[in-house]
Amino acid sequence: MKKSKLLTYALILLITASVGLPPAVWASGAENRVERLSGQTRYDTMLEIALKFNPRTTRNVVLATGELFPDALAGVPVAKQKNAPLLLVNTTPERSPQAFTYIKEHLDKKGQIYILGGTGVVPDSFVTALKELGYPETSIHRVSGNDRYETALEIAKQMEHEGTEFYLATGDNFPDALSASVLAAMTNAVTPDKSAYYKSKGQDISPKTGGVPVLLVPTQGPVPPQLIDYLNSIPEQGQSFQQSLHVVGGSAVVSEQSLDELRSKVKRLAPDGITRSFGQDRYATMKMLNADAFDASWRNEDQGLAVPHIYLASGEAFPDALAGAVLAARDEAPLILVNESMPKDTADLLLNYYGRNTKGINKGKVITVLGGTGVSSNDMVS
Repeated sequence: MKKSKLLTYALILLITASVGLPPAVWASGAENRVERLSGQTRYDTMLEIALKFNPRTTRNVVLATGELFPDALAGVPVAKQKNAPLLLVNTTPERSPQAFTYIKEHLDKKGQIYILGGTGVVPDSFVTALKELGYPETSIHRVSGNDRYETALEIAKQMEHEGTEFYLATGDNFPDALSASVLAAMTNAVTPDKSAYYKSKGQDISPKTGGVPVLLVPTQGPVPPQLIDYLNSIPEQGQSFQQSLHVVGGSAVVSEQSLDELRSKVKRLAPDGITRSFGQDRYATMKMLNADAFDASWRNEDQGLAVPHIYLASGEAFPDALAGAVLAARDEAPLILVNESMPKDTADLLLNYYGRNTKGINKGKVITVLGGTGVSSNDMVS
């Protein structure tokens, strides 16, 4: 690590120690702040994230098990597209009071409920409990397949997208795809204020929700034939229709054999349609994905901060990051994975953001920490 970076860390630690305040205090100012969304359990934290996403009335919610990651991971883009909080549930309705509290207090009685995964992970007792709350069966939609790979495909079919761009990740582990789920949800999105900015510069770019699917493949074995059939079945949108796959992770998690199979069997794959982002570990992969993916400097007449908002979540566990990924995507903010040793790749990425931000108006920075001090301590945040 360069001496200048070590000096930066030393100064931060010195200031923190001398002031003696938690980061939410010492880093705060009139416009800059650190906030934490957390609870006693993953489900309590999920509720705090959902309330941050929408504390008022919502028309849609998305439910997924909080005990396993694949369905929620694939569900981030569809939840963002439907402007719905991602509610993690336990094994029974009785053990999921947080999700039901949010639904009872915030879901419109004419709202829609999307349950990701089969009855093995979200039993039909949830449907019964939702009907008892007054939601008709026609408003409750189970999105599932025979396994996690087919469920990801069914989730993709729930989305509005052109069928030309996809993220591809392993269905056997979660770290590489956590940050990628945010990028997938943000792809091609144009917010109303960004549309207005473009129009002020003479570019007629309309607002759009954006978002592309996250598809899953096994680490070992062939690509599920249903995935290839799905890609080949998408209707063409014009003569130049070509498909691209953003592969997340190295060959140890998504094999070259799988990519060769896709190259040979996906009929409309662009010549250079498979790209891979990876590093030596989950934090290096996250750095590769996020380094150049965010730029909000168009704000304040091209004087804004490049990365005004970041989300921090543990890279060692999935629930807080997945529940918060929809919120990060809504806010067009990166989801940065951390642990107590502050990985070098995470530190380098944050210093990259810091350097880019010094070129803009230095105000309005927000750090949102997902999860309690048991997973992301105040010392680490400092």
